[in-house]
Amino acid sequence: KFCTGLAMVPRLSRRPAQQRALTGSATLIAIALAASLSSETCRSPAGRVTFSTPASGRCLSPPSHSTSHTAMAAGTPSMELPEGLRAVIWDIDGTLVESSRLSHDATNVVLAKGGYAEISMEDYKFGTRYPTAKRMAFHSTGDTSAPVGVDLARQFDDLYVGLVTPSTVPEHEGVREILAEFRAAGCQLGALSNACTAYVRAVLSTHGWTDDFEVQFGTDDVPAAKPSPEGLLKICGLMGVAPKECVYIGDAPTDGQAASSAGMRSVGVDWGASSYEQLVEHFDEVVSSSGALRSALLRERKGAVAAQVR
Repeated sequence: KFCTGLAMVPRLSRRPAQQRALTGSATLIAIALAASLSSETCRSPAGRVTFSTPASGRCLSPPSHSTSHTAMAAGTPSMELPEGLRAVIWDIDGTLVESSRLSHDATNVVLAKGGYAEISMEDYKFGTRYPTAKRMAFHSTGDTSAPVGVDLARQFDDLYVGLVTPSTVPEHEGVREILAEFRAAGCQLGALSNACTAYVRAVLSTHGWTDDFEVQFGTDDVPAAKPSPEGLLKICGLMGVAPKECVYIGDAPTDGQAASSAGMRSVGVDWGASSYEQLVEHFDEVVSSSGALRSALLRERKGAVAAQVR
């Protein structure tokens, strides 16, 4: 299911409509493989995922990463969490991983198939503030409420999820160490994205993070997409923590808005889809490096004072 809105927004600049081939042979190969291979996910009540083979349907453990958080955490010195912090919830695209190239290319494949104009990377990044159905409606018609967005979003998800690998959605530098350290200290981890849940789980699985994140949700598993706080509040309920005991990390203004509405502290990262200037009004802090992010998470909550920390 997808959330659609009624707002009409101005169309960004576009190139002439044309059928566009994906850039780079590696992406073309990945798409060919995705078309010929298939897998299904088996959901657990806690929001975790395992994989089943098409032939047997038997649930299997997700593939292990070369350096899992569990292994890293075992050798990580104990760190004391700041008073009152029990959980950290992460956005996915642009926050944990860099996926803009893959998503931009996949978007243009779907648009070209439907006879719509290709979009630039700038157009794509602007659209990331919307859930997928609204984003695809916006890219194709300029209207986030256009009904065609639902079908285009379904095609996008079918393509995009199958292309997830450690190389197509590489982790941002330093986040693996932060996750390991906070998990070792007893901090709970959750994930909330405006992409679909299958994509969230695919990203966490491909990086060996499935067992680290207690709850893993996309927009199709929450009452309303960001900037609504409903997804964050649902995660808090499932993890048994209060919003004031959590921090949400994201790279879009809607991430900060959702956290604020939920009564949750927020940290923005400017290495994703949005710049510091676009984020600073919506987050308690905005950081530009993983080291600064770690420091921000370890600070006790002292009110919503926006600052950039490098």
